[in-house]
Amino acid sequence: LSYKTCEVLVRINKQSPDIAGGVHVGKEDLDTGAGDQGIMFGYASDETADCMPLTILMATRLGKKLTDVRKSGQLWWLRPDGKTQVTIEYMQNVDGS
Repeated sequence: LSYKTCEVLVRINKQSPDIAGGVHVGKEDLDTGAGDQGIMFGYASDETADCMPLTILMATRLGKKLTDVRKSGQLWWLRPDGKTQVTIEYMQNVDGS
């Protein structure tokens, strides 16, 4: 994967009425979120036991923690559309690993 050869597609469309109904219609203000956002990215990796790249695994776990602390009331002000981003700098050892 390279930023030099990667293609990025941006598609912005009107939100589906089905999604709007599930996201904000009939919901309390603190229970609404963006609803139809998403990023899809993937490949298998031997970095983790789940065969997921470490950054994806960590971002997924952080997102789960955001949901947990929001639903528990620990962070009452957190909204359902919390985001995560994980960046890791890899270092290559002398032996190539």
